[in-house]
Amino acid sequence: MKIKRLAITIFTVLFVAFTLVSFFAYDKSSSVPIVCEDKSYAQKYAKHHNIDYKILSDSDKNIGLVNLDDFKYNDDGTLVSYNGDSETIAIPESINDTAIIRVKENAFDDAKNLKEIYISKTLLIFEPNSLKGVTVYVPEDSLVYNLMQWKDKNKIDLSVGENTGDVVVSNFDDFKVSSNGTLESYVGDDSIISIPAKIGDLKIRKIAKDAFITAKRLTKVYLPESLEKFEPMRVENVEFCISTKSDAYKDAKDNKSKVDFSSNTDHSKMAASLDEDFDYNENGQILEYRGTDQTVVIPEEINGTKIISVNEKAFDKAKDTKTIYLPETMIAFWPETLDGVKVYAPSDAPINNIYADKKFDYVTYADSYYVNFYSANIPYSYDDISNDEVRVNSYNGEDKNIIIPETIDGKKVTAISVDALGVGAESILIPGTVDKIETKLYTAKYDAAFYIGLVIALLGFALALVAVLKLNLDESKEKTFLRLSFLRTAYTVSIMSVILAAAYMFVLPRFIVTPVWVGGVFAVLIVAFGTTSFIKTNTATELVEKADKEVKEKTFFIKALTVDADVLVTKAQSDEIKSIAKKVYDAVRYSDPMSNDRLAGVEMRIENLFDEFKNAVSENDAASSKKIAADLLEAIDERNKKCKMLK
Repeated sequence: MKIKRLAITIFTVLFVAFTLVSFFAYDKSSSVPIVCEDKSYAQKYAKHHNIDYKILSDSDKNIGLVNLDDFKYNDDGTLVSYNGDSETIAIPESINDTAIIRVKENAFDDAKNLKEIYISKTLLIFEPNSLKGVTVYVPEDSLVYNLMQWKDKNKIDLSVGENTGDVVVSNFDDFKVSSNGTLESYVGDDSIISIPAKIGDLKIRKIAKDAFITAKRLTKVYLPESLEKFEPMRVENVEFCISTKSDAYKDAKDNKSKVDFSSNTDHSKMAASLDEDFDYNENGQILEYRGTDQTVVIPEEINGTKIISVNEKAFDKAKDTKTIYLPETMIAFWPETLDGVKVYAPSDAPINNIYADKKFDYVTYADSYYVNFYSANIPYSYDDISNDEVRVNSYNGEDKNIIIPETIDGKKVTAISVDALGVGAESILIPGTVDKIETKLYTAKYDAAFYIGLVIALLGFALALVAVLKLNLDESKEKTFLRLSFLRTAYTVSIMSVILAAAYMFVLPRFIVTPVWVGGVFAVLIVAFGTTSFIKTNTATELVEKADKEVKEKTFFIKALTVDADVLVTKAQSDEIKSIAKKVYDAVRYSDPMSNDRLAGVEMRIENLFDEFKNAVSENDAASSKKIAADLLEAIDERNKKCKMLK
């Protein structure tokens, strides 16, 4: 009984210890931090479920979303009109992958309910001049705000629409140049072109004879001062303008060229400055001019990037610059003062007419994290609760910080059932309009895997306990020893169940998402292993016991006969009979103890002869005892020989 009590105690301690460690070590709790208004329903929800939350400050603004179908826009990113009914909107950064960079002056003429407009940092031009009763929120670090300030303080000498007609910026891809610097052909269709002094790493030194033979629309060509040789055949109705300082001019004059050309003493202003002289960024801003020309023509585009602004320090090192020509794409020219430098801008360039007269109220704000300048259509699926309320059902966007709007299409958002955990959100902003949260924004500490793991351990404990309780140790020592193998099997099952449970709960989740069925497989393995092991152990024990019983039964004949023969020796009345009885005893004692069905006949004869011998000894009949003893010894010898043969 002590062994059973010890085993039960060990199993119980093992299971309880594993359970306690699991309760303290296992933790699958998670939640999505909530951003909310003070004293709101979302704040109460966060407190009740122990979720981290942050209170919106007064400077933060959570605005409603509008349907992008209400915006009309052009492919160039110009917002033409807004036809929705919302009171507060954020101008989207993009619509259907088209970046919104400009808002037309009459874009909000039909927005009768509009009271607030939020502008993103990416917007470049905001043209509406009169927005009665509408407040425009402008980020402090936005281009729109900086342009407003620039208009107020700019002191550069800017001439609008003066002397800009002859500025020519040609597409370098239209020129085909050989490796020796010869312009082989012009393949463009412009009527006026300016040949650059350099294309890539190739300096233009010579122009081939038939370079312009396919240029049917050409009327005027500006040649670079670096040109050394000018050999084109005569081209009807095309005027070539060449600097009198160039070697090509001298060569053409000396050789009495038949080509019509006019001298150009100020040719440098007619051609775009070299791309390599400009340092620029991907936003289209000139950061620095590194050239030495007196006249700088800023190109409309450099390597596919549209040039729209010039940094305030771009010309700090350009000591020789006297004149700067701006392209039609120019929106902002930041340098505040350029002593002795004349800046020319086309009359239709945006830089000349934006924010000339600010006739709308605007308020600056630090770029609030919670103003949602979304870049796709409303990233939520939702349905109507009533005529003026909606429920947000799911989030379809990719932003990890979800912002639930106060309104969608002018209707209040009062309920949400967004699976924020499922979409991997890092935070969720819930407005004060929400009074019902119909989904879990958290997970409990203990999930299904925890309870399945405990069940696996419990199964092993139960099997081991049942095996020990059924173990009968009150039988003979031999049987007790045989049944101790049950204890070894019980220990194995118990320890194995704890290992599998720990693997399912703590190890596997580190590498894979562990499905529930894996726990079921582990449980089945425990039950199958335990049941099979116990059955095998029990079967083996029964077989051993059966074999032992058979051995005892098969040795009973000789053992019983030995005892009877020994008793007979003590009962002999004469020395002669005692000597005969001693011979019989020794023969029986040293006979093969194992019996066999095939020995039944001879053993029957031995048994009969022994009975006759026993009677003769009892009657103290020496002659009969001697004769019967001889027959009995002969029968015993016969049996031993057969036993040997049967083996």
